[in-house]
Amino acid sequence: LDDLGDVESAAKAYAELKAQEEVENLEIGGRNLLRNAEEEVSNSNTKPYDFDGSVLRPYIGKSVIISLDAKWNQVDNNKNMDFYFRGSGIISPTSGSIELTSEYKRYYHVWEITEEIANSIHVYVRNNGSISGNDGNANIAVRRIKVELGNKPTDWTPAPEDVDEAISTVDTKYSNKVAEINT
Repeated sequence: LDDLGDVESAAKAYAELKAQEEVENLEIGGRNLLRNAEEEVSNSNTKPYDFDGSVLRPYIGKSVIISLDAKWNQVDNNKNMDFYFRGSGIISPTSGSIELTSEYKRYYHVWEITEEIANSIHVYVRNNGSISGNDGNANIAVRRIKVELGNKPTDWTPAPEDVDEAISTVDTKYSNKVAEINT
């Protein structure tokens, strides 16, 4: 019976050690590095989003995440997609084939930042027949794409530049209206 206590103590110590390792290896970014990615886009082709991969250059060797909301729109069509960074060609690996549901769900994939990813110019969402399991184009809807540093995705937020742009637009409209009223 004493041996059972030793096993229990060892198991507890091991569990605590593993939990501590998980906490220490957790990387959370939070800031969206991709601009203009909130709007829902529905189509049956590849969708590129402009992305300046050079913002990742100081973090080569660290983790980066692409996360997005997606769903498929047609019951009688394929429902697979993947997403990836792209430079002059597809930067491997991709997220891998993901089978979508008919309701929005958040999907994500973690990459190690490489020189090639730091040179990327687009984030692509692909929903065509070249994905394993598809025999034709899938009609999908995508929204709220986020590119962030770290290995744990966070809730979607706009890029700070998008918020600044929205504030500037409202400020301009306000100033124009005040000028119109005063004339």
